Amino acid sequence: GKGTLYSIDLPHFYDGSEPGQYVTHEGNKELKGFVPKGKEPGWLVPTELRYRWKLILGDSNVELPKLVDTISSIDIFYHDGDHSYETMQKEFAIAWEKIPKEGFLLSDDIDWNSAWKEFVKQELAAQTVSYRHFGIAKKSL
Repeated sequence: GKGTLYSIDLPHFYDGSEPGQYVTHEGNKELKGFVPKGKEPGWLVPTELRYRWKLILGDSNVELPKLVDTISSIDIFYHDGDHSYETMQKEFAIAWEKIPKEGFLLSDDIDWNSAWKEFVKQELAAQTVSYRHFGIAKKSL
């Protein structure tokens, strides 16, 4: 009954039954598209919750710093975008500053590079759990 979901998206569309793949410079397989033909970014957000959802179209490296300047805190931050080391480190650091005690930092594909391991090790105030390729850090200070 409260809160706002913010999404920052630089949408990549695909034609056909499934997105194609490419190999990143780090050797990981990445999807070329995430949004099916005929759909829009946020197509998975339930209609009844869209009034509490704000879509920001653009690069997270540009848009995330602007967004965090306008909000007081982030209870849950979920990274599932550009999985380069640089972007992951930058997003984690920006979001962490706004995450209050007992808030969460989540990330997909944490094993694609060392960004997650280095960040949670550096932030001793974090309790962390990882499962397969997914990481959760709870801010404890």
